[in-house]
Amino acid sequence: MPYCDTYIKVHVFFGALYLVQTMFQLILVVGGKPGRAFAMTVLAGGSEIACAYIFIKFLHLGIAGSALAAGCGMTLSAVGSILSLKDPKYELHYGKFRWSLGLLKDSCWLGLADLLMSASLGLIAALFNIVSIRYFGEDGCAAISILSYCQWIFAAGMYGYCKGIAPIISYDCGERNQKKINRYMKISFIVIGILSVAMFILPNLLKVQLTNLYTSSSSPVWKMAVAGFFPFSIQYLFYEVNTLSTTLLTSANDGKRATILAIVRI
Repeated sequence: MPYCDTYIKVHVFFGALYLVQTMFQLILVVGGKPGRAFAMTVLAGGSEIACAYIFIKFLHLGIAGSALAAGCGMTLSAVGSILSLKDPKYELHYGKFRWSLGLLKDSCWLGLADLLMSASLGLIAALFNIVSIRYFGEDGCAAISILSYCQWIFAAGMYGYCKGIAPIISYDCGERNQKKINRYMKISFIVIGILSVAMFILPNLLKVQLTNLYTSSSSPVWKMAVAGFFPFSIQYLFYEVNTLSTTLLTSANDGKRATILAIVRI
């Protein structure tokens, strides 16, 4: 609890920058500049690692240093993303502000599915922690955290694909180009099908190596995490299909069905 309390007290100051970082990376992808978005992501990750090493090893800031390092990464990415849209020669750039309540309403409605998906991830993580602490104590909570982190290692490719295909589907929906939409849909489900199977097989093959990244083999946490890989990885066969379906429905301006899928997941 003291570690969590210290981390949150520092991390909370960078919340707005995290939102800016996330939003502008999506805008850069939509604007046809995915390379810049990728560069900002690498900059954020690299600077966080470097700052964490300096703050913890040399400045002895402990868990607060870890939170501060994360904030530094967010800050650099947010500022870099904002500056990327400053050039008026670039097709997507800043303009005069005008209120558009209709656009705001539509954006919130379409974004409701993503909001519920993110909320469900947080809720599921909290429930996992509550149950694991109740039955297995702190070691159980640490073990389920390892499984969750490993999930994101493999889900990152799928997440990137979904966010990359979304603006393309939206554009073709706007043009009413059904032929292209059908082609992208077919390709997407083939890709996601392959990734789903790979996400199920690879973690089970690499469970020892992955767990070694987080704890030593002599720890009870290690034994719990290794034993939990197989039952935990069964969800990978369905996780990506659910995420892709929600993304495609949102891209096609079908917020209603996307939201229903997100609610069912919760």
